Amino acid sequence: MIEIRVHCEPEYRIQIGRGLLDRCGDAARGACAGRNALVISDSHVAPLYANRVLGSLTSAGFRAALHTFPAGEVNKQLSTVTSMLEAMCRAGLTRADLVVALGGGVTGDMAAFASSIYLRGIRFLQVPTSLLSQVDSSVGGKTGCDLPAGKNLIGTTRRGVGPCYADKATRIGLRVQDLLDEKVFREKLETALAEKN
Repeated sequence: MIEIRVHCEPEYRIQIGRGLLDRCGDAARGACAGRNALVISDSHVAPLYANRVLGSLTSAGFRAALHTFPAGEVNKQLSTVTSMLEAMCRAGLTRADLVVALGGGVTGDMAAFASSIYLRGIRFLQVPTSLLSQVDSSVGGKTGCDLPAGKNLIGTTRRGVGPCYADKATRIGLRVQDLLDEKVFREKLETALAEKN
């Protein structure tokens, strides 16, 4: 596993390696003394990875719940954020508890935003599952959602409490890395870097 420390206020870590989905509960426990965790994911990612993350959180002593919302940029709106906030209430989250953002950029942006305004801010952990979300939405602390007037017009700036987990097994837009050749990975990485510039 590779760990990168991002030196800013507050400092945070990015961990890259295989099998991190199955170990994210340990990272969450190290960053959070609470008892409850809510995993937020979209309808494409949740069926692929949510059970592994929920199992890891449960093994670390959390009462873990899942909130799934419809996938797609079109759902990056206040009504989706509201559904996340309501799920946090149903899960009984307190200021000591944790939100886990499991998915791509839309999930990371909105789950981080919702966690920043729920109870005036609770802890969250980014678990990005696409290459673009690993180099964009999960680092730097940008959060938010769209308005009819434009993209990302509502948001806050904050960073997660634990390491941002970049599991190599999920890094290419939900396709398992082992099934891809190096050429495909490089093309995806070039696309991600081009979008950042």
